[in-house]
Amino acid sequence: MSQGGWIAPIVASKTQDLVFVVNISAATVSTDEQLLFEEYNNIAPYTYSFLAKIISPITANNLKNKEYIAALMGFDPVPYWKKVHTPVFMAYGENDTNCPVEQSLNRLDEHKLNHFKTKIYPNGGHGILDTGSPVIHPNSPGYNKQYQR
Repeated sequence: MSQGGWIAPIVASKTQDLVFVVNISAATVSTDEQLLFEEYNNIAPYTYSFLAKIISPITANNLKNKEYIAALMGFDPVPYWKKVHTPVFMAYGENDTNCPVEQSLNRLDEHKLNHFKTKIYPNGGHGILDTGSPVIHPNSPGYNKQYQR
């Protein structure tokens, strides 16, 4: 899940022992793009959208200088996903403010990885949690609604 989605394709690309891979709320964009998306969503609730677009690249660049974040920067999971030959299921919450869902799905299409099964859970946030509470609500309206690419 989440950052584990950067580890999963590395492991899956290096072993033949896996039967399948499940990737939950994990970006397929680069770590730099994901950080910028997340920073925008951290700032946007507190100001105007146009200001968040101006400020978020600045704060993202400042964060890249932190040792614990710098180690993650510059990673692109797609070259590893291209080497995965086991079935892959990717699940996302449509209201995720940490993972750029639409951009991640677009990258799968751009790189001909559309054989991976994907599902977007309505009202879900990061970890597919209901954006109004810290739990998944399987009985909520639209939970089983499936978006396939």
